Amino acid sequence: MAGKEAVVFVLDTFPSMNTPYPSKDSESTRLSQSKRAVINAIADQSWRSKTHECGCIVLKTGLTHHHMAVMDGIDDENALGYYFRKVARGKRVHVDLDDDVHFPNLIEFDLNRITPQTLRAISHVCSTSDESNADIMQGDVCDGLIVAADALYQRTNGKKFKRKIVLFTDAEHKVSVDGSQLQTVLDGLNKMECEVIVVGIGFDKEEDFSSTAKSSTDDSGIKQEEDDDDFDQPDTITSNDAPTAEETDNDIKEEGDVDNEEMEDLKIESDNRARIKRENQMLLMSIAKETGGCVLATKGADIEDTLHRKMPSKAGRKNAQRYETDFHIAPNLTASVRLAKMTEQCNLPSLKKAAVQFDPDSGDALRDGAGELMTNDIGTLTRHFEEERLEAGIEKEVPLDMRVDAYRYGCDLIPVGKMDLAGINAAFAGDTNRSIEMI
Repeated sequence: MAGKEAVVFVLDTFPSMNTPYPSKDSESTRLSQSKRAVINAIADQSWRSKTHECGCIVLKTGLTHHHMAVMDGIDDENALGYYFRKVARGKRVHVDLDDDVHFPNLIEFDLNRITPQTLRAISHVCSTSDESNADIMQGDVCDGLIVAADALYQRTNGKKFKRKIVLFTDAEHKVSVDGSQLQTVLDGLNKMECEVIVVGIGFDKEEDFSSTAKSSTDDSGIKQEEDDDDFDQPDTITSNDAPTAEETDNDIKEEGDVDNEEMEDLKIESDNRARIKRENQMLLMSIAKETGGCVLATKGADIEDTLHRKMPSKAGRKNAQRYETDFHIAPNLTASVRLAKMTEQCNLPSLKKAAVQFDPDSGDALRDGAGELMTNDIGTLTRHFEEERLEAGIEKEVPLDMRVDAYRYGCDLIPVGKMDLAGINAAFAGDTNRSIEMI
């Protein structure tokens, strides 16, 4: 198994993702929970190894910016985060409808080493479409998967990576895809050994098509394919084959039920949405099956907990068991939190280095009365200089009281003082009355 991992998250922001979702937070939505799951999964990848790489594709956006269609003026993640903040404050969204752009209405956070800037920018992601322009926007689920697959190929081709694409969607927007193009992409994902994990919000069925699951369900899978033709995709796949509103209106008028016309329209609209979701669910099930991935149905459960069934958090770490404790923020201000020790210092056995003493006249090694070599301990002296002065040719050493230890977080170094470290260690000192306090 490859040591390094490359994961691209695909996040749906269609207006239906703003639907309230059951949670402890009363203001939680499908999108906010999916976004939290993406951020925590990326942060967990950073804790696992600094060599892991993550990216994110945002669907159904008014702006188009990815490695196939780079927009002028967008230099980094901070600019993308600023765009979403402006939309959240009520700025009117201009929808890119340029036919010359490849895969419009998608925003990509580049697949790369994990940085805090990326996490902050993703936290500002919001829905940039509404009922007035959602249907004219492109950037559907299949477009996002194609861009994600190409990003993985461009970044990891010929390198040893374990690859994944994780899609968060409620599958309630219309999808139209060229079947031959989709099959080409799926063949490429199979060559890269990349699995597609679908976190289906509101899905009524889930399946695991991984290699372990396949070996135990081969026979039943073959029988299901013979009886069920829904997985056979035509050359052109369209998830909006429902009857149009005009056709159904004519049926209503012929029946002459004028009093219930409005209720019938609402019922037809609801049926159309259910049909689109059902067809998209079958399409995503086929994609997951082709790549040996899985479809996880949330069924009202926490979205992050649903993802942990396939990508467990903090896997392989010692003492990662969480427990309830008190977080003392200020005098008379305490919050109940969950505390977990994610890392533990380990001292590896090593040989002791020493310097052998020699006779300055003869050059022979000196020995004591017992015949043992006479040695001196070796010490290491590290000196730190101010970078600005050093560039100017002036060697000014940094005073001891101005130095601080730091821990690596992704590509950054996070300074942690001795008092901070003492407070963190104190939280794990005993088995009872554990607490953590802000210093």
